[in-house]
Order: sequence, then structure tokens, then C-alpha cells
Amino acid sequence: MSRKQYGNLPLRPSYTAKIQGDSGVYDVWGIDWYNERVQVYRAPVLEWVPISQVNLEQLPQDPVHLPQLLTDLRAQVAADIESPSTFEPDYSRDARELVARIDALLVGGSDEL
Repeated sequence: MSRKQYGNLPLRPSYTAKIQGDSGVYDVWGIDWYNERVQVYRAPVLEWVPISQVNLEQLPQDPVHLPQLLTDLRAQVAADIESPSTFEPDYSRDARELVARIDALLVGGSDEL
């Protein structure tokens, strides 16, 4: 198999999977149409699941909104930290850690999002 033969294939399908009898939602890493199975990432392993037990949901195609959502969330959490009604040190510490993680995602660029 060569790349030229099949063109530029996506790294992985843009779906999530809900498996019957399981409450989790998992990333789909592959679809084997011939053998009727779906490869899902159930931490810490990749697992093949019969397609009859899987409900696929397509991921949003426009990831542009995620940085804006993170920016809005950061502004809201930062405002909560500075509000005079916040007297709980644990809440304040957790909020500051969340703001730092959001900043790291936003500075890291859209590749990490």
C-alpha cells in the first residue's frame, strides 16, 4: 500500500462512539467495514468492538469555536477569582489552576485543541 494509491487519508475518523451497555463515550480510531467492527480508544487500550454494538456520532467539523469558548471560560473563571464573594481558598486555588491550564491550551495553539 502506498500513499499515492489511496491519496491523503485522514489520521482517524471524526466520530465518537457510544457502546451498548456502557455509559462512556469513546474516540473512534478506525472503522473496519469489511469485518464490521469499530476501533475505539478505551483508556488505556485500543479495542475492536462489533459495529452492531456501537452508535457513531460525528464530531463537529469546525474547531474554530473551541478557542473562543476557552477564552470565554477563562474570563468567567478569572472574574470569579477576583470577586469579593469568593472566600473559599480551595475554590480559588482550583480556579487559578483552571485558568493556567486554559492559558497553556490557548498559547499552545490550535494543534493542541
